[in-house]
Amino acid sequence: VSGYDRMLLVCGVGHMLYSHGVPERILQHAKKNEMGIVKAKEDILRIACFPVSERILMDGDDDKNITLEEITGILKDAYGGAEYDAADVCFLYEEDSLEEDDDDEQIRNETQTAYDKVGHTAHLLEAGNLNKAHVIMRSLHYTQEEIDHVGLDAVNYQGVGCPHRHVNIQEGDSVLDLGSGLGVDSLIATKAVGPTGRVVGIDISGECVHHANRRARERGVDGFLQFFQSPIERIHVNDEKIVDGTFDVIISNGAFCLLPNKMSGFEECLRLLKRDGKIALCTTVIKDRLEDGVEWPLCMRTFAKMNEILPMLEQAGFVDIEIDLSDSLMEVYEEEDETTDLDYADVKTSNTDEIIDTEDSPHYRSKESLGDENQSRFKVHNEEGQKQFQHLENFDMNQLCARIVIKARKP
Repeated sequence: VSGYDRMLLVCGVGHMLYSHGVPERILQHAKKNEMGIVKAKEDILRIACFPVSERILMDGDDDKNITLEEITGILKDAYGGAEYDAADVCFLYEEDSLEEDDDDEQIRNETQTAYDKVGHTAHLLEAGNLNKAHVIMRSLHYTQEEIDHVGLDAVNYQGVGCPHRHVNIQEGDSVLDLGSGLGVDSLIATKAVGPTGRVVGIDISGECVHHANRRARERGVDGFLQFFQSPIERIHVNDEKIVDGTFDVIISNGAFCLLPNKMSGFEECLRLLKRDGKIALCTTVIKDRLEDGVEWPLCMRTFAKMNEILPMLEQAGFVDIEIDLSDSLMEVYEEEDETTDLDYADVKTSNTDEIIDTEDSPHYRSKESLGDENQSRFKVHNEEGQKQFQHLENFDMNQLCARIVIKARKP
């Protein structure tokens, strides 16, 4: 260390309080230093940051804003008054309530746990219901060519719509599939982009990611199809090619239903899109509000409200925004005009054999031994869950919820 070096010392709030370790030791060091690194207290700029409770600084009413005397009182209580000389500048800030963060983490944990169980048995393709898979995918407007391309992997289909009908994926494009699950929509995207393009799937479930990567290798498309585990709201993966402005198209099919912080999800989409890149996000929303005094499953309590979507997209920075309601009913119809009555959870995450939901959802069922190769495919729906939420049969889900496709462009 020379006399011309500049140093930045970062410490916690507690240590900045006088007599708690840092300020007095800096000054003590300055007095003892023979090299003249710090000649006087005036050579040090001490910046403190101190948290205060919510709504202390601003109450939304100009007449109730905090006064200088009140600020002085807060600082005196924290630092002991001017005679202690603990800092030169102090920034006061309000901490957000942790209640929402705790709820968000609960949703993520329960979603990951449920999907991990499904991903662990997803390799049992022959045990899946391929006929039901084809019925659901045709009903959601997948083409026969797309269904044929997926092949037996169709039994692992999960979704609430068909994002491929709402965005034009070109050969050579880079495509990001958010909440890629067991990889069916990502596989369909590889057919469009070809080997000169790239498809990346992001999912919170490590087991689903493991299965999807294995199937990509077995199908010989792992050179341009990869899956990574990460929360959608803050994507961090070990791939130097996934940076800001990477993708031409972002698709998602059902993942935003259970996304705790949807605003952060939209912001991540904007960050990762190239200029003029587009999104096609299939999700389910609440049309108005959930009735008070009713026991609703966690999945439905996590749905966004219809009128929240547009403002969030505009705030994130998207343009050419469209909320497509052309196929919004919560029932799905077969091509032969025979109705397949999927309940709200089926439509939310339509999986041909295992409908994914969280532990307090109406069809959740645990499984004892997931390591047994002779086990059946894991199913989340069961009679016990049906009984728990049997009262929801009194509600018209078409009046309460809607399946939508969110389309927008990055300017």
